[in-house]
Amino acid sequence: MALQEVEDAAGRDQRGAARARALLQELSALQAEMLRGRADSGRLLRLAELAEGEPPADPVLADALAGIALRARVELARRGIMVAAR
Repeated sequence: MALQEVEDAAGRDQRGAARARALLQELSALQAEMLRGRADSGRLLRLAELAEGEPPADPVLADALAGIALRARVELARRGIMVAAR
């Protein structure tokens, strides 16, 4: 049972780190699009999806991901898209 919990925590951390990287990539691309004067609606939808999800087990990673997801929610809210905070 304890081994399964460790594996579950490691899996949550891996998924959380991957989600954080994806959020950062989408935010960076959104910034570039804004500088060109346009924003892809598909990118906004991806940001909304990525802003939601299971928190990592590692508290430091969870805090970092929460901060990145908050930034994504701010960008979405600026465009009238509301995403529930967890």
